[in-house]
Amino acid sequence: MAEMIKVGMADLKLCISPNSITTLGLGSCVGVAIRDTANKVGGLAHVMLPDSKEIKNNSNIAKFADTGVEELVRQMEKAGALRSRMVAKIAGGAQMFAMQQNSALVKVGDRNVAAVKKKLAELKIPIRAEDTGLNYGRTVEFYPETGDYIIKAVGKPPKTIMRDKTVKKTYGEVKYSDDKFADYLPEVLQIEAVACKDWLTNKVDRSVTGKVARQQCVGQIQLPLADLGAVTIDYTGDSDTPWRKRSCY
Repeated sequence: MAEMIKVGMADLKLCISPNSITTLGLGSCVGVAIRDTANKVGGLAHVMLPDSKEIKNNSNIAKFADTGVEELVRQMEKAGALRSRMVAKIAGGAQMFAMQQNSALVKVGDRNVAAVKKKLAELKIPIRAEDTGLNYGRTVEFYPETGDYIIKAVGKPPKTIMRDKTVKKTYGEVKYSDDKFADYLPEVLQIEAVACKDWLTNKVDRSVTGKVARQQCVGQIQLPLADLGAVTIDYTGDSDTPWRKRSCY
C-alpha cells in the first residue's frame, strides 16, 4: 500500500514511487520537489532560509537553500537517480505579512525562491513548474510516479502544477531534390496524417434541423469524394432538395 511521507520544517526526505510525499506550512519557506523522470525516485525539501553562510548555527543542512537542495540531490543519486534525468518543481516563498519597509527580513520569501533557483541552475536541474510568491501559505503533495505537485491553500481550490510530459525530439536535416518532386508527391500523399482524413470526414453530421448529410472517404489515399451530401437550409421541414435525397439515401 502506498504511503504518504511527511516532511517537517527545515527537513528533507526521499520518496520512491508509488509513495507520495507532503509538507505543511510553506509560508516564506519553499518546498523543492525533485524527481528522476525515468526510475521515479523523488524527494522533497522544506527550505526555510536562503544561505547557510549567513547563519552561525547552520548544522541543519536541510534548512538552507544552498545546502538543502544539494543534499537532496545527493541522497537521490545514492538511491539510484541520475542528475541528468532530474527535474524540479517549487512552491512557496510567500510574503506573509504586509509591511512598508523593504528589508531583507521581510523579503525572505523572495530570497528563498531566488536561492533555490540559483542552486538548481548550478546543479543543472531544470524547473518544470512553480507556484511561488503572493501572500498566503501552502501545503504541498508530490507524486514521483506522475510528477504531480498538488498545491493546497486555505480558501483556495487545490491545483496541480504541470505533469512531466515534455518530450524532447531531435530531427535530422531534411534533404531533397527539386527535380524529384513527382516522385515525392505520391509518397507524401500516402502518409496517413497528410491524406487519410477518414476519422474526420467518414462520419454523420447533423444540422439544427435534424437533417443528415454523410460524407465518406474512398480510394488509395482516402479522398472524401463518395456519397457527398449537404444539409439544406430549411427551418420549417416543409421543403427539401432532390440532390439531398439522392446523395443521402
